[in-house]
Amino acid sequence: MQKHHINHYLLNNSSEVDQMILNIRSLLANNDSDKVILGLSLLQNGGVPSRLVTYLFVLSRLHSNYQIRETAQTLYYNWASEDLKKFIAKYYNKMAEWTSDETNVSRCLEKIYLHNDIDAVDLGQLWVKFRGKGNLFRLKNKIESTQEVLQSLYNTKTKTLVLSDLQLTRLPEEVTLFDVEHLYLDGNLFKKLPKYFYQFKNLKYINYYWTPLKKSTLVKIQKHYPQIVMKAYPISENFEESYALGVV
Repeated sequence: MQKHHINHYLLNNSSEVDQMILNIRSLLANNDSDKVILGLSLLQNGGVPSRLVTYLFVLSRLHSNYQIRETAQTLYYNWASEDLKKFIAKYYNKMAEWTSDETNVSRCLEKIYLHNDIDAVDLGQLWVKFRGKGNLFRLKNKIESTQEVLQSLYNTKTKTLVLSDLQLTRLPEEVTLFDVEHLYLDGNLFKKLPKYFYQFKNLKYINYYWTPLKKSTLVKIQKHYPQIVMKAYPISENFEESYALGVV
């Protein structure tokens, strides 16, 4: 049940409060547990704006620090609407907290993100941050633009784009917006690559473990990028193809 009090300054509408909430969001998503605890203490004193309820839900489920989980859970139960709490209790599947399968994570999150009190962007980004899974959920449901999701998977220093274990059925065309030298396609479902894949100008390395690229596709890649290094796990037909092509 929500508690409204004159001292709950974070419930006021002002530009100053908006900035405070942005600062608290940064604290709650920080890698430093002390800063997360500071953010939670500010919510304890100032009240919980509805736009931060998703943060509390995720922290109560996923944070590695017990104190943070317990504090976030208390705040969540005190401030989340009764409707949201009933909705979560009915539709949330805890498998999302431990499964390593992106498809299962996506299915679990898809059941709860449509509630008006859940911020879908925060849910996806925070799940990725604290669980390392959730990028398929972000891509599949178009919660953010594909470019934004890929940007979060791209390392500008090493020019590496990591699309590992997303179980994608096609390579997003937006990959061509990045200057990629190292590309991780492992753990996906496509057997061939689209024409725009060959627009990469500086591609040097591909990892496609557990992605069943066809022999014809592998040959085409090597022909287009003669100096490329390709890594493939020896499974099914890829074992024969990799051996025949000299791929390690």
